[in-house]
Amino acid sequence: MVMRAAIIVLVILFAAVPSQGQIINEVLANEPQNATLLEWVELYNDGDITESLALCRFYIEEPADTFYLNLESGGVPAKGYAVICRNLAAFESYWGNNSGTWGDDPSEDYRLYERPGLILSNSWGSVTLICGGHTTISWSEPGLDGYSWERIHPDSESVYQCIDPYGATPGRANSRIPKAFDLELVSATGVPGLDGETVFDFRIANVGLDEVSGDSLFLFYDPEQDTVVTRTDLIAVFDLPTIASGESTTVSTGLTIDGYYTDLLAQLMSDSANGNNIILFTAPGSGYPPVVLSEFLPDPESPLGSEWVELRNRSNEAIEIGTALLGDSVSLHPVAADTLSILPYEYLVLCKDSIDFINYYGSHDFRLRELAAWPAFNNGRDLVRLVDEFGFMADSIRYDSGYGGNITWARGEVPGYTDRWGRSADTGGTPGAENNVLFPAQAPSIEVTMNHNPFSPSRDGVVSIEFDVPPGSMTIKIYDMRGREARTFYDNFASYQGAIDWDGTDNEGRLLPVGIYILFVEVSGYGSHKETIVLAP
Repeated sequence: MVMRAAIIVLVILFAAVPSQGQIINEVLANEPQNATLLEWVELYNDGDITESLALCRFYIEEPADTFYLNLESGGVPAKGYAVICRNLAAFESYWGNNSGTWGDDPSEDYRLYERPGLILSNSWGSVTLICGGHTTISWSEPGLDGYSWERIHPDSESVYQCIDPYGATPGRANSRIPKAFDLELVSATGVPGLDGETVFDFRIANVGLDEVSGDSLFLFYDPEQDTVVTRTDLIAVFDLPTIASGESTTVSTGLTIDGYYTDLLAQLMSDSANGNNIILFTAPGSGYPPVVLSEFLPDPESPLGSEWVELRNRSNEAIEIGTALLGDSVSLHPVAADTLSILPYEYLVLCKDSIDFINYYGSHDFRLRELAAWPAFNNGRDLVRLVDEFGFMADSIRYDSGYGGNITWARGEVPGYTDRWGRSADTGGTPGAENNVLFPAQAPSIEVTMNHNPFSPSRDGVVSIEFDVPPGSMTIKIYDMRGREARTFYDNFASYQGAIDWDGTDNEGRLLPVGIYILFVEVSGYGSHKETIVLAP
């Protein structure tokens, strides 16, 4: 799981804070992970003498009810902290040194009181302490798992989500108390750019009291996501402008980084509060996207009734796509309800109806998965899109119409054609196998090249005739020197860009005599092209 920075700047409800006495300073309502006994409320005494809790009233408001909690006894030392927890043993094991005894470690230097009736709602609620005056902290959402709600300062009415890396600061100064020199790395993101680049945006805010100049932002590879990096992991250093207190700046840049999905660390220089200087995040690398759309059929015709989309892992790593989404221009639907890996260079076919698919295509040796909900592609204009687990648009193709006749849309797989789409050469396409694609013709004139000329069937096997032609109806034939038709490849066929292989045989499959032949290519409305082919022994 990729860790994210604990940054939430939503102001929650607040109440007047007394000038002296006990203050509710911090509250942990949304317990970390699956814990059920770690709720607590921190009190701070801003006075000069120890304050007793015996005569104080403490009550909790939650969605279901409002109830009072008897504090019975105890106190909060002058300029010190006390924590009221639901379960002392659970609190000590998580927030202490896990010795089983509270107070046997220098970090356990604040007072701790157990009150089993302290049960707080994650979704919304409030806690209030009345001791002469009254002090309240309220929250209106769960916030991040295991992170507390805290005052920005004991004298402040504003309450925010804690930004300490441990999620809370029981018994010590709150994470958002302004420091002299404190830059905060508010956000770090990387999204796919052009030509394999990643576009990065970093937002940095000066939340300290003093102006900061001469600072830098560092970007590292951190595959373990443990914040342990070395100079060899360094990708880039960005010099920051002078940032006045209360102001912010954004660094935007395009960089080429390794990998498909790359785990990174963004880090500011050390300052008065380092807890808000680091963000761990994942960004697409130069190999992105590893999994692409490969082929799809949006307009099946009887006897085939199921739409389908083929994915291909073009990387040399297994890629988890269980949380990816497949969709059209209107909706997105999960590829799987659980984890699902696609192996290196593997094809995966997603379909609307697996029974109908198998009835048409028969047995298969590739993986086929029926989606619980299907995007329902239009026969005419629509969009096929694949969104990965990080919300990036991994791949998409917009089409203007279906081809009919169970002819699919297919992506080229040979070098130079991997970003081009065309129609399948075969009825029904090639689900689970390499695509055989006819690319739409778009050349302004007829262009033909051959890899062997003269050509010897015994030596060369075949001659590859590559052609790039204008759109229209095309004819490709071979004639002998007397003008007799020797071989017909296409006759008034919808033109496309591609290649055909000729093995030196005629229309009946008989090997033609050695000699000179004429390749004839014609496109309606654009004229014709002739070229000699020498058939050698």
